This record gives sequence, C-alpha cells and structure tokens, in this order.
Amino acid sequence: MYISMNKTKRILPINVFSLVRNLKDKIERSKKVNNIEKVVYKLQYDKQPEFVKNNCRNVSNYINSSHYTFEDLKNFLFYTYLFQEKINYNNLKYDEIIKIKKLFTDDQYKKDQDVMLGLSKRLKIKKIDDYFKINDDQKSLMFDLIINKFVSPLFYIKMLQHTPELDVEDCGEHRRFRTILSEWRKERVN
Repeated sequence: MYISMNKTKRILPINVFSLVRNLKDKIERSKKVNNIEKVVYKLQYDKQPEFVKNNCRNVSNYINSSHYTFEDLKNFLFYTYLFQEKINYNNLKYDEIIKIKKLFTDDQYKKDQDVMLGLSKRLKIKKIDDYFKINDDQKSLMFDLIINKFVSPLFYIKMLQHTPELDVEDCGEHRRFRTILSEWRKERVN
C-alpha cells in the first residue's frame, strides 16, 4: 500500500514512521531506498514501542493541523543528519522542527546570498568551484560555512540546481556531507 504524501492527503503516523525509517536505511545503513516516502509494512509499525508510535502520532497531528508540512519534516530530518550520525524518534520535537523550518524561507536564502557575496568580495573568490575545493583539513569552505551555520543548506542545494555538477574530491566527513546534501537535493527536485 502506498499513501501519497502530497499536501491534500492526510498524513498518518505510519507515514511519519516510514519517512524516518526509510531515511535511516538510506543514510545510516547505506541501503538502496528509491522512495523515502514509501510506506513500510504496517506490521513493522505495529511492532514499535509505544513512545515511537506516540511521537509519530504527534508529528502527524502537527502536520495535519498545518503547524508545518511533511516537506518541513523532511527538511528537518536531512538537516539533523548533517550534524548527527543517527536520528531517533525522540528527535521529532515540535520546537526543533519549527526552528529548522525557518532556515528554508526566501528571507533566509537572501541572507545567505548576502553572506556569500560579502565573503566572495573579502576573499576575492571569483569562481564557485573555489568554495568546494578540499583544503588541508580535508574539508571545503562550503562545508565549513554550513557546518558552522553561517549559511543554510538551502543555499547549497539551490546553488547546485543552477550550476553543473562540480568535480570535487570527497574526503572523510566531507563525503558524508556531500552524500546527504546530494540526496536532499534529489528529494527537493522530485
């Protein structure tokens, strides 16, 4: 059974559970998951501890009452993966999701553009590729800007939509960072 996650459909607790489970499989366990919104078997959900089902129920209620959207939940989960190795169902807190939701607004994107323009002028960066070059610490300038929260991941994702695939090396933490943002970008495009 597949239940669509579009805005006109009611989001059920099993939809929330499935999203988190599929992302865990994809990112934490490196399993091939074609559709992170695909609903898992009901039996898998039914076997979960009561606190997991309660958290999923709470999140689905917030989505259905328009406090935030299913898309906001996805953004929250991907964002959390940038800073944490694993996610559990206790991470699904209303205040945290609302806080991350604000990073995906047009105002935030404008702020990010201003930061990047100022930085480009100060550092005399002329090519976008320079933000992605791996330095001696095995990281890129873009990695540092996002991990240190000077720029939101939305800027990176939108920027990649307007630039060709960049040929950059992937090293250590940077590989994980690029993998998560690449998957996130694919989900935003679909």
